[in-house]
Amino acid sequence: MVTSAPVTVPINSLLLGWVKNETSATATAVNGYALDSQSTSFLWAESETPISAGSYTGNFQYDSAIGWQTAIVGIKPHTAAPPTPVITSQPASPTNQTSATFSFSDTQTGVSFLCQLDGNGFSTCSSPATYSGLIQGSHTFSVKAQDTGGNQSGATSVTWTIDTTVPPSPVITSTPANPTAKTSASFSFSDTEAGVNFLCQLDTGAFLACTSPKAYSGLSQGTHAFAVKAQDAAGNQSVAATFGWTIVAAPTVSGVSPNGGSTLGGTAVTIAGANFASGATVSFGGKAATNVVVVNSTTITAVTPNHAAGAVTVSVTVNGATGSLTSGFTYAVTIGFAQVAAATPQTPTQVVNVSYPTAQTAGHLNVVVVGWNDTTSTVQSVTDSAGNTYALAIGPTTGTALRQSIYYASKIVGGNNTITVTFSQAANYPDVRILEYLGVNTVDVTAGASGNSTTAKTAAATTTTANELIFGADTVATATKSGGSGFTSRIVTSPDGDIAEDRGVTSAGSYSAAATLSSSGPWVMQMVTFK
Repeated sequence: MVTSAPVTVPINSLLLGWVKNETSATATAVNGYALDSQSTSFLWAESETPISAGSYTGNFQYDSAIGWQTAIVGIKPHTAAPPTPVITSQPASPTNQTSATFSFSDTQTGVSFLCQLDGNGFSTCSSPATYSGLIQGSHTFSVKAQDTGGNQSGATSVTWTIDTTVPPSPVITSTPANPTAKTSASFSFSDTEAGVNFLCQLDTGAFLACTSPKAYSGLSQGTHAFAVKAQDAAGNQSVAATFGWTIVAAPTVSGVSPNGGSTLGGTAVTIAGANFASGATVSFGGKAATNVVVVNSTTITAVTPNHAAGAVTVSVTVNGATGSLTSGFTYAVTIGFAQVAAATPQTPTQVVNVSYPTAQTAGHLNVVVVGWNDTTSTVQSVTDSAGNTYALAIGPTTGTALRQSIYYASKIVGGNNTITVTFSQAANYPDVRILEYLGVNTVDVTAGASGNSTTAKTAAATTTTANELIFGADTVATATKSGGSGFTSRIVTSPDGDIAEDRGVTSAGSYSAAATLSSSGPWVMQMVTFK
């Protein structure tokens, strides 16, 4: 009996045995082995597949005693490679972390793992596998599974990038004023590196994700600080850009003195309140005041702008915030006299020119009184060098060898101006008076009369509004001594002695114009009211 040294094999392994004899002999396979048909008289082979794992020997039986050599080999059965592992956790890509941890598993139990970093060879590992001290750039991790038979799966790989470069600091492109009274603030910002995100901080709060513009509201008075950082995809954060500002108390307006004035503006006022500061602006009904002076934190002086009649809101704006006083100032129509001139040719004249002494103010009213001492001449036109259009208010009113008409032009053009009156023929002793008024522009009512006495007087006419200009003028054969009661004489022409007079009234009512003559004689008297 020939018996080999034992071998240990798993189930279903293939056992191969050999024996070699020194001289020709016949060997037989025993103990379950099958003799190979190719065996010869000097070399014999046998095989067997055991049904269980264990230790086995090769066995031959010679027909005679003989010298021999024997060997046995166990061949394990072929099995499939295990499944490819699954990587269940890995670092972000890109990342600014120079260490990396990978977790992995396999659906086949009992396997072991082999890991590789950046192509440096596979080595035994377990999950999780951690690497540290990695350099900036691209890296690749791979893992394979290996079963107990040494079969290896395909590799699973993941590539990631380490980026530790910090982005540039953002640039803050818009901020609130400093100081400001506004309790809200908005900031705009950008960065020269594309694709970054931003983190914003207000005062001592945490940095939180934000976008431009970033707005805050409901802020308290006092000092505040805003900061913004850029963060790239790897998580690297820039140095913060910062801005500090102070929120001060908003202004309040408690009073205006005087609290009323002319619609023409120009009223010097003192504004009382709180929290006034340098750079404050003032408005009346939305129109900017002039000559604004911040005297102190509670007092401002200014000059009112022009405005339509009525109560308006007075506003003070400081550091972007506005305090207002509703109905803080009331505008009233101011009717005023500006200037007068006259021409009194003493020979028959067809064209009479007369100039205003000073440049006129745009928007005012021109009144032209034309009187003459005959009843055959008529006024053909009234024009001026500024291009204003004249309308007949009243006339002609005819007396004994006397006539008079009154013309007017509303909302005149400003500047130097000459009035030209053209008659149908050379008129006797023409007397042209020109006057400029402010605060009125429209005719309300008129009255005219003629007579022969020491008093020139019109019939009464009833006005329709509270604030009006009552204008009166006469042309007389003698001379006017004085104006009517309540009237202001603006001119008595020389040598003709004809008057132009006016009065302002503040209530609607019945009014007439009158004048006292130096001696009894023929007269023509006219009245026009303007509103």
